[in-house]
Amino acid sequence: MSNARDIAVGGHRLVAWVAFDGTETNLANNSQTGLYQSHGVSGITDVNAGEYIVHFSPALDDTDYLVIGNAYGYNESRSAGRIVSFARTSSTKYNDSKTTTHCRIDVIQGGTSALQDYTDVGNIFVLIFK
Repeated sequence: MSNARDIAVGGHRLVAWVAFDGTETNLANNSQTGLYQSHGVSGITDVNAGEYIVHFSPALDDTDYLVIGNAYGYNESRSAGRIVSFARTSSTKYNDSKTTTHCRIDVIQGGTSALQDYTDVGNIFVLIFK
């Protein structure tokens, strides 16, 4: 499943989704007060600024799934944030970024320079298609 055509033609379906507040500090304490709505997601772990783990429940059958995300909200001097990565398989930092029980996502603050910042924003949306 590598593109939109594969999803549509293959009869793939939405198996999990979540909307949450990335600025909510209680996400790290697993109180889940920052979760707006979800399905097939048991919780979010706030790893660091702009870095999260989405936990699936029940677990998925395999790791052949697609992650789509969007984020927005005001943070410091900029008003846009976006999910740009869910797996960094070449990095030793996230060697478990996509499993049957969770995936990692990053929210990057957009800007004009080559250096982008990881950032917490108030509205983060993640969709998992299988």
